[in-house]
Amino acid sequence: MRVRIVAYCLLKLLCVVLLSPLVLHGQPSVDYSEILVKVKSEQYIKDFQDLISHKSFSVKPLFQKNVINRGSETKIWNILSVKLPNPDDGRVFKYIQEFDFIEWIEYRDCQELFYEPNDPLVGSQYYLDLISAFEAWNISMGDSTIIVGIVDTGIDPTHVELVDQIAYNYLDPVNGIDDDGDGFIDNFMGWNIAENNYNVTADVNPHGVGVAGIVAAKSDNEVGIAGVAPEVKILPVKIMSNNGLLKSSYEGVVYAAEHGCNIIVCSWGGVMPSNLGREVIRYVVDELGVLVVAAAGNSRNENLYYPASYPGVVSVLASNQFDHKWEGSTYGYRIDIAAPGQNILSTAFGNTYSSTSGTSNAAPIVAGVASVVKSLRPHLNPYQVAAQIKATAMWLDTMPANVPYIDKMGAGRVDMFNAVSDTNLLYLNIPTKIIDAEEVSPNETYRLKGELKNLLCSKNGVAVTILPLSEYVSIANNTFTVNNWQSGDIVQLEDYNIRLIIDANTTLDLLIPIRFTYSVDGRNYSTVRTISTQKSWYDIDMFDMKMTLSNVGKPAYHNLSPLTGNGFRKGNSSSLMWDVGLIVGKSEVKVVRGVFDNADFTSNRAVSHEENMTLQQATAYFTDINSPNSVGLDYQVTAYTGSDYPLSEAIIYEVTVTNVTDAAIENIRVGMFANWIVRTGAVVTTNRQLQLVTTKSIDIYPYTHGLAILSDTESFNNYSFDTGVSPQGIDITDNFTTQEMWQALNSSREMTYALEKTIPAHLTSAKIDVLPPAQSRLIRFAFLTDSHVLQIEQHVQNLRNYYSSISEFNKSGIIIYPNPANKTVRFSEIPEKVTVYNLLGEKIIESQTSISELCIENWPNGIYLFVIETDTSKTTHSIVVEP
Repeated sequence: MRVRIVAYCLLKLLCVVLLSPLVLHGQPSVDYSEILVKVKSEQYIKDFQDLISHKSFSVKPLFQKNVINRGSETKIWNILSVKLPNPDDGRVFKYIQEFDFIEWIEYRDCQELFYEPNDPLVGSQYYLDLISAFEAWNISMGDSTIIVGIVDTGIDPTHVELVDQIAYNYLDPVNGIDDDGDGFIDNFMGWNIAENNYNVTADVNPHGVGVAGIVAAKSDNEVGIAGVAPEVKILPVKIMSNNGLLKSSYEGVVYAAEHGCNIIVCSWGGVMPSNLGREVIRYVVDELGVLVVAAAGNSRNENLYYPASYPGVVSVLASNQFDHKWEGSTYGYRIDIAAPGQNILSTAFGNTYSSTSGTSNAAPIVAGVASVVKSLRPHLNPYQVAAQIKATAMWLDTMPANVPYIDKMGAGRVDMFNAVSDTNLLYLNIPTKIIDAEEVSPNETYRLKGELKNLLCSKNGVAVTILPLSEYVSIANNTFTVNNWQSGDIVQLEDYNIRLIIDANTTLDLLIPIRFTYSVDGRNYSTVRTISTQKSWYDIDMFDMKMTLSNVGKPAYHNLSPLTGNGFRKGNSSSLMWDVGLIVGKSEVKVVRGVFDNADFTSNRAVSHEENMTLQQATAYFTDINSPNSVGLDYQVTAYTGSDYPLSEAIIYEVTVTNVTDAAIENIRVGMFANWIVRTGAVVTTNRQLQLVTTKSIDIYPYTHGLAILSDTESFNNYSFDTGVSPQGIDITDNFTTQEMWQALNSSREMTYALEKTIPAHLTSAKIDVLPPAQSRLIRFAFLTDSHVLQIEQHVQNLRNYYSSISEFNKSGIIIYPNPANKTVRFSEIPEKVTVYNLLGEKIIESQTSISELCIENWPNGIYLFVIETDTSKTTHSIVVEP
C-alpha cells in the first residue's frame, strides 16, 4: 500500500538503480505574460536588467522613485515588471527565481468587480436617508480640498453629475507635454494606468461611473441624484485595460495616493493575496497616510477578499434598506463596517442613471462618509478616520434577520450624522494576532499578547472584557480597567496575564472568535479577533508541484466555501484547478462524492505528513460509512511528489479502498472529478492507451493539464462534461444527481468541440470487479501540468515505467501488519532477515534470526523502511509508526 515511498527512498539510500460547469466566483485570474519581481536593493535593478537584456522581454520599474516615495520603508520602486512576448510556461519564472538578489517574484494577477446589475432607477436614493446624510449635510457636505480616488474602470467625465466634481490638474493641461514634471503626460483629470494614457473614460465597463456618483455626484443642480459627499473632489484612476482586465489595480492605488488623494475606494478584489498588494497597502496607508476603503466581496460566504482583508484597509459589507445583511454580500470576522449596497441608484454612462447591487456600492458610501469626516478633522490619520466611523456605527447584530451573522458584520451600519457630529469617543485598535502561536492545541494554555491603542479621545475608567465565543476555550483574568487612557497611548495585553485555556476535546479546523468589549461613558464597543485550532488539511509545497490535501481526501482545497487551501499549482502559478475530488459508486443509488463541498466522506483525523530532501507526502484516512449512499468502504489517500524526475512532474494521488462490510462488493467504480482552470474555454482529449485525459485552452495559455490513472484496472472510462449554456450529455450545471454520477462512472464521452467561456470538467474512473470483505485495492492517479500535450504524455509514460520497475523490485508474499502501527508489527510469514531504516537512511535494526513480530513501542513517530529477505526474494515495505 505504501510501495512508492519505500522503493523511492530505498533507491536514494541504498543506490539501487531502476529504469527511469460551472461559474467560478472569486477564482483568481492570472496574466502569465507578465512577471512582477522585487529586488532586495535598488543597486540590483540595473544588474537584473543587464542579466536579461538579451531576452525579448520588456523590463521596467512598476513605480518611479519620486519626491513622495523617496523615503519609503517599503521601497516600492524596487518592484519591476517583466513583460513577455508570450505567456510563460514556467521556465522564465524559474530562470529569474534563481537570482539571489530577488526578494519576491509572482505572476501578475487580475481582480474582479463586485456589483450585480439591476433594473434602472429601482430603489431611488433611500440610502442617503438611511445613513442620516441629510442631517449630516447640515454640518458639512465635504470640502474641495479632500480628494477621493476612484480607482476603477474609469468614469464618464462629461456626465452632468461628475464634470464639476473632478480634481483637475491645472498644472498639466492636455498639450502633449508633461508640464508639471511628474512623469505623466497630460494627466489633467487623472490617469489611465492600464493603458498608460490620459483617457479615463469608462469605455469598456461602466462600473466606475456608478462608484464615482455614489461618492460625489453634484447636488443642488436640479438634475439626477446627489453623492454622499457632494462637495469633495474625485480623482479618476482607470485600471481596466481595453480587453476588460483589471491588471493594474495596485499601481492605480499608488498613483491616487501620490497624486493627492486622502481616501481611495476599491470596489474590486480577488481571493488570493499577493506580495504586490500587501506592500502597496502598507506603503499607501502607513507611509502616505491615505485611507483605503474596499468592497468585502459578493461571495455570499466568509471568503477573504483582497485588498479588503489586508491590515489597515476598511472592509465594507453590503446591507439593504431594512438594515439586514444583503444576501449576496461576503461576511465574516474580518469585516469592519456595513453600508447599504442593494438597489443603489447612481450615475451611469451617457448622462444616465441606473441601480445596481453589491459591495461595490457599499464601499463608496463609506468612502464618502470618510471624506466628510476628514474634511472636518483633517488632522486624523487613516486609522483614526476609520475608528471614528466604526465608533459611531449603528449596531446591526441584534436584528432577527442578522442573528446568523453575529460578530460578522463589523461595527455596524455606517451613520454619517453620528460620524461627523459625535467627536468625544473612545475606540481601540485591537491587534490582529493576539497569541504567539499560529494554531492552538488541546490541553494547552496561551497568554494574550499585543498592543491595545486608543485611537480617539482620552478617557478615564475604560473597562475591558475579553470573552472566548466557544465551548472549547476558557479564559483566566479576562477583565481589567485602564484609568486615564490618553489618546494615542498603548496598553500591553501581556501585562494583565490573560490566559486562554484550550479544552482537551477541541476539534480540528475551528476558527474561534475572541470578543474584546470595552466600555466607558455608558457606551459599549466590541471587536472580534480569532484564533485557529489545528488544521486537518496539509499543503504539499516543498517542490515544484504543489497541492493541498484535505483529511477526507479532497485534492487542491479543504473547502470551496469559504475557500480554504492553496489549490493545485506548478511553481508560483495560481491554482490550476477548482473543484476536484473522488466519486465512488457501486450502483445508481449507492454513490459517494467528495466534490461540491459534499459530506459523504468523514474523518476525525488530521492529515499526517512526512518529508525529506527528496520526497514530500501527505496521507488522509476517512470513510463513507456515515453517508446514506455508503458504498461500504474505508479510504487511505496518500498524495506525494519529489525532487527527482519523474515524480517531480506530478502530484501522485494513491487511494486505497478497503471493504468494511461483511460481503463482497462488486462492480466498484473509483473516479476522480476535476474542474481545470483555463483562460478561454478548453478542449478535453482522452489517450486510452496511457489512461490519460488532457485539457488545453483553445486560446494562448501556458499550461496543458493532465489527469492519468497509472495503476492497472479492469476498465478505464472518462466522461467529459459540456458546461456551456446549452449543454449536451449530462448537465452538471444545475444538479449533478447520484444517477448521473453513476452513468458518468460507467460510460465515456469525448468533447469533440471546444467550450466557449466555461471551465472544463470531466470524470476519470477505474473499475474494481469485486472486492472481498476486509480486502483492499489501490488506484493510483497522477495530476500533471506542462506546456504541451506531448510533454504530459511523456511524463505519464515515464511514471508508468517507474512504477513498473518498482513492482518488479517488490514482488513478495510477506505482509507486514498493522500499518500504521504503534506497539508491535507482525509478519504474515517468517522472514530470514529483517533490516529497518529511517528516512534519513540510518539503519535502525538488523535481525539475522527468524522473527514473527517486532516491538516498535518506543520508536519515534514517522515512516520506516523494512527490507525483508527470504530464500527467493528481497522486498521493501513502508510502515508508519504513530502514537
